[in-house]
Amino acid sequence: MENIKVAVLGSCATRDNFNSRFNPDYKEFYDCILTQNQASIISLMSLPLNYTKDDIGELNDYDRWNVETDLSKSFLDDLVVLQPAYLIIDFFADIHFGVISVAADQYITNNRWKLWKTPYYKELKDQGTIKRLT
Repeated sequence: MENIKVAVLGSCATRDNFNSRFNPDYKEFYDCILTQNQASIISLMSLPLNYTKDDIGELNDYDRWNVETDLSKSFLDDLVVLQPAYLIIDFFADIHFGVISVAADQYITNNRWKLWKTPYYKELKDQGTIKRLT
């Protein structure tokens, strides 16, 4: 029998159901084929933002991935290609972080743990263009 393919749009609380450290036998039944971590639904559904690698700065690989996928909105395209049987969603990022309105129809998750460490965020802050929505 083939494992059930799942995708997770949420936070560690949801993703850790598919983490061997917390659920050692999950791979007997499930393949977690796609994740998007700590991204607001509002951000994800908005238009992608243009950015460069320099805009992200010196983040570790995991934090870089988190910020880049929030800016690029690539999760939705990947979801269409990978076709999981289930999409598991939690709203941690919407509740805990909220979003920043960058331009018309462009939002990013106001992730103070990751985004705020980037040159991209620092430039927005210096320009005084940050409009937070919670």
